[in-house]
Amino acid sequence: MSGNEEKVHSFTYFKNNVLPRIKKLGYKAIQIMGVIEHPYYGSFGYHCSNFFSISSRFGTPNDFKALVDAAHGMDIKIVIDLVHSHAARNVNEGINMWDGTDYQYFHGGEKGNHPLWDSRVFDYSKYEVLKFLLSNIRFWL
Repeated sequence: MSGNEEKVHSFTYFKNNVLPRIKKLGYKAIQIMGVIEHPYYGSFGYHCSNFFSISSRFGTPNDFKALVDAAHGMDIKIVIDLVHSHAARNVNEGINMWDGTDYQYFHGGEKGNHPLWDSRVFDYSKYEVLKFLLSNIRFWL
């Protein structure tokens, strides 16, 4: 969440201080990144660990709902950047090796590793993976 000071701001700060400025500047839509819980801040939210949880860094689910409601009240559309191409490789958090294998949600072996992003790559050929990701989209809608 952006703000004037060099720190991580909250959903509430963004709602109260940034949204009015966005409205005044005439914007009709904003994209919010890093909404899904992620363990590594430097990933900008692209190393997702819990796909059904709001990032705790910015506030509570109700704080996020209030931000979205306030934006919609200002006729500003919200685009949520859901990351469904890869996930955190960290085995202590998230779904990597959830069942002890590296191929439950992802491609097995090296095909399942994204060396540039240091993350795991989903295997879209699996029906269960598609259902998981589609259910995640429904959750956020």
